[in-house]
Amino acid sequence: MSRLRVLGIDGEAYLAKWGKLDCLCHPDTRRSSNAFLKGKAYAGEPEFPAFLCLGEGVYACSAALTLMQLSSSLELGLLSSVASELEGTFARDPVDPVRGEVAFGLAPFAETDELLWELARLPSSSATSRVGRALGLSGPNAWSPLEAVLATLLALPGGEGGYDLGPIMLNRRVQAGAGLPMTRTSRVPDIEFRQAPVCLNYDGEGHLDLRGLESAAMDLGSRPGDAGLDRSLRSLRLQLRRKYVDDRRRERDLAASGRATLVVTKEDLLERGAMDLLAQQLIILLERSTRQSLMLPRQALADEGLRARREKLLSTLLFEHP
Repeated sequence: MSRLRVLGIDGEAYLAKWGKLDCLCHPDTRRSSNAFLKGKAYAGEPEFPAFLCLGEGVYACSAALTLMQLSSSLELGLLSSVASELEGTFARDPVDPVRGEVAFGLAPFAETDELLWELARLPSSSATSRVGRALGLSGPNAWSPLEAVLATLLALPGGEGGYDLGPIMLNRRVQAGAGLPMTRTSRVPDIEFRQAPVCLNYDGEGHLDLRGLESAAMDLGSRPGDAGLDRSLRSLRLQLRRKYVDDRRRERDLAASGRATLVVTKEDLLERGAMDLLAQQLIILLERSTRQSLMLPRQALADEGLRARREKLLSTLLFEHP
């Protein structure tokens, strides 16, 4: 357990929530079992790319093989969400992925083409086909967990609990040019639809640190005249204002590039019916831009059974995590 603590993992909490880790052992050797591991016989050879060598005779399943193993217990939307996390630039807490701290600004654990290559090297089966489908519907390069959830819902077919509005791109940089004056040299819309110049920008709860501003104001109120607290409050207020102004300019820059931009908030994911309303608004924009009727997404929105499935999938992604 002490080694796990060095890695920042609370071993006791992990065991209490998830149970022991499965450890594959050759049938002719003694199975490794302790407080953290449960040995299981495995007759195959741990070869690349199905397994990754961690050194000193220790191997771990590759990302593609892990997805393949999960495919038997996870529905398509959940499997696609896990793939999006592997391809994203964030990492959830390993013990409490729903309420724990999130690490941002990381390199993706795996790129989509890397996962597809690993998958192609595995024996063809219904599981590999299912994982391939999940990867095709995943949202590579998500910058946050809720951005990944939003991308999953938008791209997933209506019959699988999504809105069938893909394909989409996440965080693709738009460059300013001679004919495109912008307040910055480039802008990054959070989600962009490939079939039309329509974008979404996700505005999470922590994007503007209003709680920090409130706390700083209360601190100064309890100690009026404190020069240090007054400077901190002024600095935080200035930071928030600059961020707000930059957000508005980003929307203006994207509009100048011909992209209609809608802002999505955390409440749109949490409030009942809010995502369906967003999808209706998106359908109107996409149909207006492409001059094509999106009949399948409209039918999925009107279907009561599919609405219940969407709500269940969204609740699982937000509050349970696969």
